[in-house]
Amino acid sequence: MISDLTSEGAVLSDADIRAKRIKPKEAKAIVDKLEELAKAEDTEGIKRVFKSEIGDRLLIYPFDENSLQPSSYDLRVGESASSLTFGRRTDDTTKFMLQPKECGNVQTLEYVALPANVTAFIHSKVGRVLTGLSHVSTKVDPGFFGHLMIAVYHNRSKAAISLRRKDAFCAITLAKLVSPSADPYYLKGKHYGKAWQSHVAELPEVKRAGRGQVTWDSMEEVFDIYGPPFDVVYEMFDVLGDELENRFSDKYLRDFRQDLIEKTESMIVKRENDLMRNVMIPIVVSIVLAFLALIFEVVVALRK
Repeated sequence: MISDLTSEGAVLSDADIRAKRIKPKEAKAIVDKLEELAKAEDTEGIKRVFKSEIGDRLLIYPFDENSLQPSSYDLRVGESASSLTFGRRTDDTTKFMLQPKECGNVQTLEYVALPANVTAFIHSKVGRVLTGLSHVSTKVDPGFFGHLMIAVYHNRSKAAISLRRKDAFCAITLAKLVSPSADPYYLKGKHYGKAWQSHVAELPEVKRAGRGQVTWDSMEEVFDIYGPPFDVVYEMFDVLGDELENRFSDKYLRDFRQDLIEKTESMIVKRENDLMRNVMIPIVVSIVLAFLALIFEVVVALRK
């Protein structure tokens, strides 16, 4: 028997959700109306929509039967996602990747509106948890309307996790309240639908560090934060640097020094030989000339 949303509190089953959900065409019309009223911050208009058009029914749009589970509904990746870790945002989740140790916010494909007597809780999916994806536990207030913004975390340190548009990545469990909320979300006023925009506006600007700004200390800090395999890379380069230094010192530097000594000695010998040659040649020539002059004088004297 399908439970009545006006009865005492209980978690809704798949049969409850299916029976109480608003059909697609009507749901789309209500979504469009709520969005226009939210932009105008028309709290009274929103209140009228919840009272007269939503009532005690559930709005999940678009609704996918394949996402409906025995006691929950699988939420899917929407159009936008951002990274709390790296301070970046994407409006194209067809290629969104969550890196190891990265925390991000993902907007749901589904637009959800809850009546004042229903609250909800967000849970991780087992299949996703096994890949290293977990979420920060959150609740959804009675009377909430809009796309949900779910914080997710990649708690493993191997490959990046793909979160592509329309992929199921978490589940929402719906529960009836014992009595309707006296202050549902739709009565809050000015913050309608602005959580996502304010979150994105507060993201720090991404600035790529130039090569001159990258130091070994900054690299070490990155490796310390993210762990394996980053720290393995750090150690690899550290060990490689030591190995190159040792090999250069033990072999190449020694050989270089020996070559330098031998070349220097050769240059010294050559310069000494050149110096001797430059000094001795004039002396020898002078002696030879003097000897020839002496012979010439002797010959001349004998002829007389």
